[in-house]
Amino acid sequence: MTYDMTPVTMEFTADEHDLLNSILVHALDGMDLAILCIYELPEDSDILRRYKMLDSMKNRSYDLWANRFKR
Repeated sequence: MTYDMTPVTMEFTADEHDLLNSILVHALDGMDLAILCIYELPEDSDILRRYKMLDSMKNRSYDLWANRFKR
């Protein structure tokens, strides 16, 4: 099965964006609790790759959140 791999854009209200930030933080916290040695996993580990992807998404979302207040 193939699918379109281009990035998508979604618009969020401030409340939705705040909720998304919370979800991303809680997802990372959950992984930290469940996988105590996350950084001891091999670099090609799917779990570590997804953890890093979540962390990147959280950081990008927080950057966008901060930009909401720069006006």
